[in-house]
Amino acid sequence: PTVEMKAKRAAAIEAHGTLSAAAAKAVKFASDVVAVNQLSRDKTFNVKFAKENHGIEAEDVEALFKFAKFQYECGDYVAAAAHLGVVQLLSTDAARCESALWGKYAADILTRNWQGALDDMNRLRDAIESNTSTSALAKMKQRAWLLHASLFVFFNHLNGRNLIMDVMFQEKYMQAVQQEAPYLMRYLAVAVVTNKK
Repeated sequence: PTVEMKAKRAAAIEAHGTLSAAAAKAVKFASDVVAVNQLSRDKTFNVKFAKENHGIEAEDVEALFKFAKFQYECGDYVAAAAHLGVVQLLSTDAARCESALWGKYAADILTRNWQGALDDMNRLRDAIESNTSTSALAKMKQRAWLLHASLFVFFNHLNGRNLIMDVMFQEKYMQAVQQEAPYLMRYLAVAVVTNKK
């Protein structure tokens, strides 16, 4: 390895140590399967539960997000997905939750966790549609990005070819395809032709 590569490696190891130390409490919580399984979709309950029973504060959740992002960038997708899932359940910041969900979705795709990716895709669809602060144009772009990434899920999940038709034939998603990503029509055509329905 060159001197430059050694310097980058040393910097990455140092960053890992720093981020890992900052997120240690939240990482310990995230690895407690019993505690994580007690979390619900109710953010108020989750924040109160994590704080009272495990001492997890908002800064611990933010540190966990930064550490999970670093893990993702280093290729540790399994750990990144697990940590981003916990961030999504504990963070009260809507933008941070959405970012964590996109990251978890990508990590689940990269680890070939098709059922987890399908669940993430459905949560992302709900998040896109329920976000009132996003403009119509931004939502259309997000729908196109979601469809683009979802091709991996559609063509690898057992029920994927049915799902691609169910999603892409919805008016909002068809508009996104027509306006932002017309090349996706070829994947829909393949699904329609090869589907047994």
